Amino acid sequence: MSLNQDAEHLQITTGTKLDGDEKLAKLALNYPFLRQLDVIFPANQALEDVLESLPKPRYFRQKVSLEQMVQGVMDLGDNDSSKRISVLVSSESSGSSTNSLSQDDDVWCIDPRGVLTLSVCKNTYETLGLVGKRVAFGKGKSKQGDGRHVIPIPLLHTTKNAESQKIRARRDVSIKRWDMQRAQMNNGSLSSVMDSPTWNVLFSSGTNESAQILSDKIKESSSSSTSDSESKPKVEDTVLRKKFLADVHIPVVQLSSYPSRQSQSKNSEEYEDLLEDWEHDMEALFEWIGLAGFGSQRLKANDCTDSYVSSYEVPSRSVIGTVTHLQWTGFLESSFVQSVIDTLTRNISSSSNTSQFASITGHTCSWSPISYIPPNLQEVPPDNMRSPMRDPTMEVEDTWCLVMTCREQDATSNLSKCQWALARNSGRHDSWE
Repeated sequence: MSLNQDAEHLQITTGTKLDGDEKLAKLALNYPFLRQLDVIFPANQALEDVLESLPKPRYFRQKVSLEQMVQGVMDLGDNDSSKRISVLVSSESSGSSTNSLSQDDDVWCIDPRGVLTLSVCKNTYETLGLVGKRVAFGKGKSKQGDGRHVIPIPLLHTTKNAESQKIRARRDVSIKRWDMQRAQMNNGSLSSVMDSPTWNVLFSSGTNESAQILSDKIKESSSSSTSDSESKPKVEDTVLRKKFLADVHIPVVQLSSYPSRQSQSKNSEEYEDLLEDWEHDMEALFEWIGLAGFGSQRLKANDCTDSYVSSYEVPSRSVIGTVTHLQWTGFLESSFVQSVIDTLTRNISSSSNTSQFASITGHTCSWSPISYIPPNLQEVPPDNMRSPMRDPTMEVEDTWCLVMTCREQDATSNLSKCQWALARNSGRHDSWE
């Protein structure tokens, strides 16, 4: 669960307050498709109880046609944030895991903004008849990509980018034809392919009621030739696991903002030293969080591993104690993730224990066409349907980690006081632009 130190994209941002921070208040909306959430903090029974008391979300797993899902989401058509639907093609045909990549070259998702995003291979794109943007990274020949394209489609009629009736009709025909082609490939004949479910999908909403309504609509629209076992939804609960790490080194967390040349001495060497110290401290903190998530023995106070075997060094300022690790797995809807963030924000900011801190690490569904929606693209209806480019066929671990602390800044420090730091990483087949 640690941030990948080899990632080509690593961004760290900081904030000076927990209460009323707009970035933290909408952070979960940046990551609409999560499969795992880890919360780590020094043992605190009160904080542990309040987090465990949060209602665990449920999600649906169902076999559908894309046409059915699109029509179902459009029929719901409610912009109430608590009723927005998140839909993602599942990565497997059976079982409850949400942790593996899709074996299909084509994937799609519907994010809470009501935007359908298709990510299709070259062969599918050439026969689909819809206009998209080529997915490519790097320079030279690699910039041409392998023919994969991404196609954003607005589903809510109220959106400012709503399609004309002519374009919508052409889109409907293309989706229907695509469903029939996939059904024919699965069934081996043209018989009984109308409304045949060809996609295994996961979906959820801020309210289970909305997801249930969508599931019922899909089942009602299924043809009589579709078996109950194919169209029947499977409702699954998010799994919560709790672990403790006793007698481990726990860092004394003090956060500071990124060093600025303007606020520091004009002495270049002095600034470089300050920057190097800041980067070292941040790297050490996030490395500790990653090791704590794995339950590493390197954090144990009595660890005697030979330095030739492990080069890890505990934080220079640390105490010995017990760490609590809460982990939620499943298809995690953004409103639940935000409730975890808000709960920690309230409790950390009001804590009388100045050494209290907590970290939250989110793991995105790596096979999704979208893993990140920037704050300026989160409007509903969206002014801009564009989302950061990514290639879901590559095994890219895309994670983010938020650290919060209520500790007062050391008065001798030259850096600005901060109460949170957010790090996000991704590989070369992912972008934020």
